[in-house]
Amino acid sequence: MKTNAKVVTEYAGFRLNIGGTIMPCECYNKAAMSITLDELKHLANLARLKLSDGELDAMQSDLNRVLEHFEQLQSLDLGDIEFATHSSGLRSVWRDDMPSIGLDRAAALFGAPEVQAGLFLVPTIIDD
Repeated sequence: MKTNAKVVTEYAGFRLNIGGTIMPCECYNKAAMSITLDELKHLANLARLKLSDGELDAMQSDLNRVLEHFEQLQSLDLGDIEFATHSSGLRSVWRDDMPSIGLDRAAALFGAPEVQAGLFLVPTIIDD
């Protein structure tokens, strides 16, 4: 797949281009992904988690199953699928930002609890 966009980063088989486009790339190492017990202990230490050996084993198993799912996703042939920035094709739900005349001062201050010299009067929150 060719792109003219400047590459920002490549990670785990995907390329992030300026403008936010994510595309598959050839940079991905096709070797099986798995997390070792030492890597997991290092991550737990960085996250300041105190995990027992049983918790480490369970977490390693869970994380390796997640990585297996990513491997399955990596094996999909997506060459003929057009990339989308939104799942529904929705472009913009916001109205056009058109200048308009706002409230005049009297209308804006009409419902204010206190007004002084044509300005909103608010309670003091910081003492001198």
